[in-house]
Amino acid sequence: QHVIRIMCFPKSLDKPTGDYLFRKNLNLHPTNFDRVLSLVNIDGKFYYKILSKETFALIVRPSWESDAQVSSRAHFKIKEVFERVLPSLNLKGAKAIDIGAAPGGWTEFLSQFCDLVVAIDPSDLTIPPKPNVHHLKMLSSEATEKLTSYSLQFDILTMDANADARKISRELMKLARFLRSGAVLIMTVKLWKRSSTNQTDKHVEESQLILSKEFCDLKTFWLFANSSLERTIV
Repeated sequence: QHVIRIMCFPKSLDKPTGDYLFRKNLNLHPTNFDRVLSLVNIDGKFYYKILSKETFALIVRPSWESDAQVSSRAHFKIKEVFERVLPSLNLKGAKAIDIGAAPGGWTEFLSQFCDLVVAIDPSDLTIPPKPNVHHLKMLSSEATEKLTSYSLQFDILTMDANADARKISRELMKLARFLRSGAVLIMTVKLWKRSSTNQTDKHVEESQLILSKEFCDLKTFWLFANSSLERTIV
């Protein structure tokens, strides 16, 4: 039988949740566990996820990766996408476009597997230079000519920029012509003011509506590596 660690928000849910699971004869332990139950109450609605200890370790602080080895915590968001949402996607030989790339967390992750990553951001990247990473120091709206010069169809389009997701969605639509059929989109929806769950869901729905004119089968995930005001569209 699995041993479960409980993580609740707010913390006041810890005891009633633990008591309930104990009555159901489930094994609980704060350190010696192989599963994590995450339970969150936001605006009166409950959300939960169950994940393995190994996946939990990717998010909290991986033992095999120190903070010094990654350029930003954003690295763990895209890693979680490929570990949990797209585990069967083969990145070998793939070509990716990363919008709003600085400081380089997503570019850094993609560069480990892809043949080419075109990172688009007017700001500097903080990751070490790599031959398969091409940094275009410009806005995505200014990158059309450069992208055309590659004469390629890209396999992956990513965006984790700090901007209104609906505006970014419109920019991503303009880049869809550089993608092959069946390419993957990964995009973070961010809200910077304290908002309700309904407001967050509204931003997600509006972004998906814009993107659906060029992208199909879009799904929204609340990753463990996302903040309470972030969602990830894939």
